[in-house]
This record gives sequence, C-alpha cells and structure tokens, in this order.
Amino acid sequence: MGRSGIAANWLIRLVCLTATVVSLAGCSASNGATSTVGIVGDSITYLSEPTIAHALRGWRYDIQAVPGRDVPQMIPLMESQIIKSPDGPPHSLVIDLGTNDVVHDNLNWAADWRTLMADTAEVPCLVLFTINTVADGDGLDSRHQRQQGSPTAQDLNRLIAAARNAGPARVHVIDWNAAVHRDGALVLPDGIHPTVLGRKWIAQHIELTLSSVCR
Repeated sequence: MGRSGIAANWLIRLVCLTATVVSLAGCSASNGATSTVGIVGDSITYLSEPTIAHALRGWRYDIQAVPGRDVPQMIPLMESQIIKSPDGPPHSLVIDLGTNDVVHDNLNWAADWRTLMADTAEVPCLVLFTINTVADGDGLDSRHQRQQGSPTAQDLNRLIAAARNAGPARVHVIDWNAAVHRDGALVLPDGIHPTVLGRKWIAQHIELTLSSVCR
C-alpha cells in the first residue's frame, strides 16, 4: 500500500472511531482482508474499541458496542447490523455481553441467552468472553440488592462453558474472568472496566483467537 493509501486508511479509521464516540454505535473497516468479523459488546468492549481496531488492522470487521446494554438490548443491534448485514453474516463473531444482565437483574436472562445462541448458530466461528465474577459481589454498587431469580456471572459463565462444550469446533472462549482474577491491573478500581493494560489484553486475545482458530 502506498503512502497515500495508508493515509486514507487511517483517516477512515479516525472518522469511524469519532463517529462511534458521538453515536455510541459501532463502526466498520474494510482493508482488503479475507475474513469478516463481527464484535458485539457493552462498555468493556466500547472502552477497548480503539485498541481492538488497532489489533485488527488488516481485518474486515464491524464493532457494535454500547455502554450499559444487556443481552436483550444488544440482540436487535447484532441482528440488524451484523448478522443481517448487506455484506452477509460474518465468518467470525466475538461476543462480550452479560455483565449488565447481572448488574441490572435481567430476570429473563436464560431465555435471552438462548435467543442469542440461536441467532448466532449459523456463524462458523463464535468467540465468547467469560463474565467477571466481581459483578456477583456488586462491584459496581455495593448498595445493590439483587432480585430473586436474577443471574450471577457464574450462571452466565456456566452457559458459556456449555455452549463451548456443545460445539468445541465452532465455539471458543476467551477467559476474561480468569485473567482479571490473576492480574488486578487489568481492571479499574470498580473491578469491572478495563484499564489501558486490560484493553490491550482484550484486543490481543481477540486477534490471537481469530488468527489461531477462526481464520
């Protein structure tokens, strides 16, 4: 790629990332890559988005990450912007959702997760992030009183493990929960959101997983 092509490519990235900050929506980048990647997440992914974009330079990707959203709130966006994209469904899909289902007491969490898995059943390579169990201790708000029947991060992590065990050739797991418990420097004082180091960890593990098992 010539110097002008490189400059144009980075200008597209800058405009896209700027639009993301304004709209709290996702963005796409097409760099002549051979794979299509969809990434869906909440504030953890949103904060990591510029770092992920840097790690996935050379890939064709679409990131849809909105702070504060839980699984049922993100399903329509995932369906419309990624699964039913005019370019067709992605070859690989990365999902980092569930923390807000715990924090917001989503009482319909099990059914919502089944819908999420059904909607992604045709994606050849599905990558799921585990949920940080700090949320089970109300790391975001120590005054929060959990409702009966609301999920815990452990509940969601069991569903993630079950999805992987049911389709190990197609479903792969990035264990964010284990990582933050090994190294507290990956998260901010709230115990949930990633630091600069945590964002790098997330981006690197997305790229590594896509390269090693999805490509």
